Amino acid sequence: MIYEFKGYKPVVHPTAFVHPQAAVTGNVIIGRDVYIGPGAALRGDWGEIIIEDGCNVQENCTIHMFPGVTVRLMKGAHIGHGAVIHGSTIGKNVLVVINAVIMDNVIIGEISYFLDEEEGVIFPFNRFWVTEKDAPAAEKAYRENSQRTKQNAYMTVRVRNGDAALEQLYIDNQPLADYLRAQAAKK
Repeated sequence: MIYEFKGYKPVVHPTAFVHPQAAVTGNVIIGRDVYIGPGAALRGDWGEIIIEDGCNVQENCTIHMFPGVTVRLMKGAHIGHGAVIHGSTIGKNVLVVINAVIMDNVIIGEISYFLDEEEGVIFPFNRFWVTEKDAPAAEKAYRENSQRTKQNAYMTVRVRNGDAALEQLYIDNQPLADYLRAQAAKK
């Protein structure tokens, strides 16, 4: 169902399919050839949701945000059954797996397909995940090293059958855990 909220009525392209058991509310724009499955809740009540052409939001997904935030699913993004996208941007051709939770201010870059059938991933974000105990040192190390040259802070990604997984974050050509141990030993 399509619901107006505080003067905002969702805009749905005529080629998009929104299941009658989905709830699309408020400031939501749905592009060409988009699929919105049953039970999906797209709540543009506090901010804006933009779903670009060719996206697929499967059953029981929730898309929402904090006030004033825009959630964007870029062209060809696929959101797996039961996933939650809250206040984030999902890049072109990215697959968010079943029941994943992508929370506030996360930007997942696009998946690029090259002519030789190999795939690459662009990550335009400045945050990464480690244990809570190691997070302050890891973030400081990443900030310090990523500003000097592109070679000092990078990550590897494994891509297989169209699925991508972050494999390792490197700083000064060392895996993050080794770098943090070496920095701790210097103290």
